[in-house]
Amino acid sequence: MPTIVQCPSCEKKLRVADELLGKTVRCPGCKTAFTAEGEDEPIEAELVEEAPRRPRRPVAAADDEEDEPRPRRPQEVEDEEKDEPRPRRRPRRINPRREAESAVAGPAIALMVIAGLGALVDVWALVNILLGLSVAPAGVDPGVFKVARAIALVLMVVWTIIVLLGGLKMKSLSSYGAAMTGCIFAMLPCNIVCLGGLPIGIWALVVLNRPDVKRAFG
Repeated sequence: MPTIVQCPSCEKKLRVADELLGKTVRCPGCKTAFTAEGEDEPIEAELVEEAPRRPRRPVAAADDEEDEPRPRRPQEVEDEEKDEPRPRRRPRRINPRREAESAVAGPAIALMVIAGLGALVDVWALVNILLGLSVAPAGVDPGVFKVARAIALVLMVVWTIIVLLGGLKMKSLSSYGAAMTGCIFAMLPCNIVCLGGLPIGIWALVVLNRPDVKRAFG
């Protein structure tokens, strides 16, 4: 008659034949070798195991839909919004030529305005010469005075043209040399308009010496 023994490792009840009592046997469950010794009260069962657990029924998707969601608190909504990664803004592309055009626009327009005022002075001087309104100072030959006035008028016209051309070239970024020449001529004391041309010419020179503006002229 088989005898019931207990595995010393996993404590399971095993049925062992009588001829194996006192010998070394191996537990079929945990593979532990031990000496089979019979118990005083035999147990009818061959192997006592724990009852298998009942598998949990998976929750159906329909059950989740039927359950009404719990209303979220405002604090929870704010925390979720903070945790969500915000899309990174693309850096604004800067057009070097547009930046240079914006930089030279002010001084270029100022040069053209000064040239326009100089043109008005030229017209006024020409009218005085033609109508003979200018009177030669005492001790100066009237003929020489008229020639001197004519030469001065020509110089003033040249000054006006160069300053105006420099302002136009500067605004269009088309000729760096012409723009520099216009700035320098604007600072020359040729007429009363040069009182305003000096600060404007300095301003224009500072802008023209910027590296980005120089590159924009190309």
